[in-house]
Amino acid sequence: MLEKLSFSNDHVIAFEAKGEVSQEDYQKHIVPTMQEAKQSNTKINFLFYLGPDFEGFTAGAAWEDIKLGMQHFYAFDKIAVVSDKNYIRTMTGMFAPLMPCTVETFRNDHFDQAKAWITSDQTALTHELDQVSGILTIDITAPLSAGTFSSITRVVDPWIEQHGQLQAIIIHTITFPGWENLGSVFSHIEFVKNHHQHVAKVALVADGTMLELMPTLGKHFVKAQVKHFAYDDLASAKQWAAQ
Repeated sequence: MLEKLSFSNDHVIAFEAKGEVSQEDYQKHIVPTMQEAKQSNTKINFLFYLGPDFEGFTAGAAWEDIKLGMQHFYAFDKIAVVSDKNYIRTMTGMFAPLMPCTVETFRNDHFDQAKAWITSDQTALTHELDQVSGILTIDITAPLSAGTFSSITRVVDPWIEQHGQLQAIIIHTITFPGWENLGSVFSHIEFVKNHHQHVAKVALVADGTMLELMPTLGKHFVKAQVKHFAYDDLASAKQWAAQ
C-alpha cells in the first residue's frame, strides 16, 4: 500500500510504501497526484520512502513506475529515495545520471535529512525578467539542473512570442558551478538552441575562471553582442544592456 506523508504540499509530493505495493496503489494514489501537478505546470519535489515496512513491488507496480517516469520525465525538480534495500539503491543510482533533475538516495535512518532536502527551497539560480526593458538577469549560485532551464523558459517564451526577442541576458555569478547531471547538460544545450537567435545582448558579469566562458557565449549566441563586466559592476552591465 501507499500512504501520502503529511508534509506533502503543492510543490512536494511524498509517499511511504508499506507491505507489497501494487499497480492499483500507483493508479489510486501517485498517478492522480502527478496529473494534478502536470495540469498546474508545477515542478515537483518527490520523496519515496521505502522503509522497514516495505516488502516489495508487484510486476504491475514496477511497470506503472516505469510508465509514470516516462510520462512525467520533466515534471520533477528533485527526487529523494529513502531505503535500506540494496536493489532499490542500486537501481536509483543507475538511473539518476539520466534524469533531468536531481536524484538523491538516503538510508532509512537519514529520513529527516531527506525530508529537509526535499522541502528545501534552495535553487541553483534566481532570475528576473524586466517586463518593460526585456532584460533577463540571472544570478547563479549552485550547479544547474534541468528544472532550472524549465523555469526560465516559462518566463522567457511568452515574452519572445509577444516581442520577438529579449533585449539582453545578464549572467551574474562569481564562478560557474557546473551541472548536476547529464540531463542538466542536455537541458542547457536545448535552451541555448531554442533561444540563441532571440537575444540582442549577453552580459557576463563575473570574475576569475568565468572569463573562459566568453568565447563559448560568443559562439552560441551568434546574433548577440557579448560583453564582460567585473562581478561587482552589475550596474554598468545593466546600463549597457538597456542601450
